[in-house]
Amino acid sequence: MENVNWDVGMNISDFYNLSDINHMKEYPLFISYPRTGSHWINAVMELYFNRPRLRESYDKPTFLTKHDNNYMWFHDHDCYGVLPNTGNELVLYRNPVDTIYSNMVYYGDEINDETVFLRISHYKKWIAKWITHTSNTLVKYDNFIKDPVCEFSKISQHFNIAVNKNKILNIFSYVTKERMESVSNDAINKNMLTDTYKNTRNQFKEKYSNIIGKIYGSMDDK
Repeated sequence: MENVNWDVGMNISDFYNLSDINHMKEYPLFISYPRTGSHWINAVMELYFNRPRLRESYDKPTFLTKHDNNYMWFHDHDCYGVLPNTGNELVLYRNPVDTIYSNMVYYGDEINDETVFLRISHYKKWIAKWITHTSNTLVKYDNFIKDPVCEFSKISQHFNIAVNKNKILNIFSYVTKERMESVSNDAINKNMLTDTYKNTRNQFKEKYSNIIGKIYGSMDDK
């Protein structure tokens, strides 16, 4: 990491304290856009590797001892676009329709064309930086649901750790939404589990899915 330029774009110190910057230089980076399932995947990774991530605060959900400092990676969203991309990061992706809607509800945005297109623009820039034309290890939220063993194997191989299929399945079975909620109220917004949320999300999809799809293109083959 010594040759990485940590002065890209804007001054990183304007957005992160010195301690976090030093930690990001020291540990591998796991990058995800907000509301893409990082609480879930971080918790699974911690149990699988039996080592903690470096959390932004002790309130972040974990099933390990919260004060364990034998860190294995540093997780961040890079919302400000200031972190350097070394081409060797672990990156979590979720389809833009669900991601944009979840962000707007979670952060209390008024849903209209203007605010939707602002979110679209921000996520598109993030994807361009961390996914498009990079050699980063890409994992996808939807693939964890479809085939957790295959998708998590990419993470295990990223850290050069042997793949244990039974262990992966057991941990994914253990880390449920209910258990995640029990270790941190921040992990799951209860409103997002209601029928009202699901219905309004479906309405959002009906109105914006085609528009968002045309702007982003397909990520299925990336």
